Amino acid sequence: MSEYLSIEHCIETSPRPLDFVIPGLVSATVGSIVAPGATGKSWFALQIAAAVAGADTLDIRPATGRVLYIASEDPVDVLHARIYTLGRRLSEIQRDALIERLHIWPTLGKSGDLLDDGRTASDIARRGEGCRLIVIDTLSRWHTGDENARADAARVLRRLEQIAATTEAAVLFLHHASKSAVLDGNGSTQQAARGSSVWVDESRFCLTMARCSESEARDYGIDESFRDFFLTSSPA
Repeated sequence: MSEYLSIEHCIETSPRPLDFVIPGLVSATVGSIVAPGATGKSWFALQIAAAVAGADTLDIRPATGRVLYIASEDPVDVLHARIYTLGRRLSEIQRDALIERLHIWPTLGKSGDLLDDGRTASDIARRGEGCRLIVIDTLSRWHTGDENARADAARVLRRLEQIAATTEAAVLFLHHASKSAVLDGNGSTQQAARGSSVWVDESRFCLTMARCSESEARDYGIDESFRDFFLTSSPA
């Protein structure tokens, strides 16, 4: 059990500046990216990981350092293709940074269970030691609980918080939006997350993504034939 916070220390000592790993996501906390399937969230998360590793193609100006990207949905050949494509856009310095700092752990068909007795969380924390960012793509492959059940979702979030606290890294997990929210045109809202509201309510950071709608394309002057190339996102 932790000790009480010293009020005297807080009053008399200037606080340290918050350590943002990416805009909106502080180190040692847990955040999420929520999007419908086949929206491109894995690609986006990989670009965020690359940015933190030192190859910022998104112009988000993050903190830099080692990154652990846990890839649980895609086979190695797909990951290879994505890294190759990304590498074509990078300078020699950025490529060297990626080689040194980005660590991709392919776990398709080999994921653990965050609802076990702590072995899985400890393994992830061990692999993420010294990292600034840990990305889990996607979270549903790392637990056997009922994602609609608040108690199961809360237990999974506590394990992620444990990993973040142990490593002092920011932990960013990917999560699917519900089909009903997508069909209703609400795929980019915070409430779109599939399952319990815990997944977003108890994340310190949540970014939602969705494909550009017809009305949005009209508002932004995007030709209909190119609409599928554009995404909308909003932090929550």
